[in-house]
Amino acid sequence: SGTYLPMWRPRGALSSRVVRVRVVADVEGRRLAVTHQNKSTKGRLARSLVLHPGRPRSRADLADHLTTLGWTVGSSPDGRGLDVLEADPPA
Repeated sequence: SGTYLPMWRPRGALSSRVVRVRVVADVEGRRLAVTHQNKSTKGRLARSLVLHPGRPRSRADLADHLTTLGWTVGSSPDGRGLDVLEADPPA
């Protein structure tokens, strides 16, 4: 949530191991942040990673891994996080 974002920011070595995920919806060709289904989608995303953990070592590796699990993923506008398209969980 944007409200919580300023409360903690990773520093030092940890900052390279943390990826901010934003849940978005495709609205008329534009990707807009989702508020209502944000936690639900992130929960399904976490479940996918628990069931199929892989070994991503970078933001790009994580994006590739999520894509192979059936998620639609792209870089966030600032390039520091990932945008995940709101959707039903992959089969």
